[in-house]
Amino acid sequence: ARGGVAQVTLYHGFLRKDGEADILDAIAHLEHAVSIVGIDHVGLGTDFDGDGGIRGLADSSELILFTQQLLRRKYSETDIAFFSLFELFLPILTKSPLSFSLVYIHTILHHILSSVYPGFYIS
Repeated sequence: ARGGVAQVTLYHGFLRKDGEADILDAIAHLEHAVSIVGIDHVGLGTDFDGDGGIRGLADSSELILFTQQLLRRKYSETDIAFFSLFELFLPILTKSPLSFSLVYIHTILHHILSSVYPGFYIS
């Protein structure tokens, strides 16, 4: 198969077998996926509107911490934008039915804006 994107989720049960998952586990999971399939085929699926959220990245207000960790690891702003924005565009790219909830849209907009403007918050 060619193309496609594997999304790294922030669900604790997928990031760690034992103990509490944290932001560094999410970074390690993302970097592992990048090492296997390449940076152009990895996205971030937060699942904040479901059962997502881990220590240090519990909700969309903490996504800037994830962005900062990626910048420290020398990921480019373009790479980070792709990881972040793919979740928004996946339904469009796969021609799946669009069923965005207000919570979902709020989460994505907050992530985009807080990544560009640290400290930005949508209430």
